[in-house]
Amino acid sequence: ASLSAPCAPSSVPSDWRFFLHNIKSRSSNSQRYVKDNVAKSLAALKAISSEVKGAESYILDLEKCLAILERIGHGNNSVPELHKAKQIAVDVLDSTRDKCPPLTFKQNPEGVQHPK
Repeated sequence: ASLSAPCAPSSVPSDWRFFLHNIKSRSSNSQRYVKDNVAKSLAALKAISSEVKGAESYILDLEKCLAILERIGHGNNSVPELHKAKQIAVDVLDSTRDKCPPLTFKQNPEGVQHPK
């Protein structure tokens, strides 16, 4: 059986908060995992900062979080610092609830969804 699809599958996140949700929803204690997601969130936020209310504050907090993660490296004795960095990321995510609207999608004529 074949299934006709209107576009190539894509799972590219289009919202900077997606990466913070990854951190919040996973109980990973991997410094690399947290650092990668914070870095991706920060890059995505900087790209659209003029559209995000309070972006300057979020950027400062995420940069602080990233600095902690870069400082601790991959050492085993850095669990308290890793927890602190994860908490900063989760706090940024939680603080966006009332300030940032949920991501909405529009559909083009080919049936492909794009962020508004």
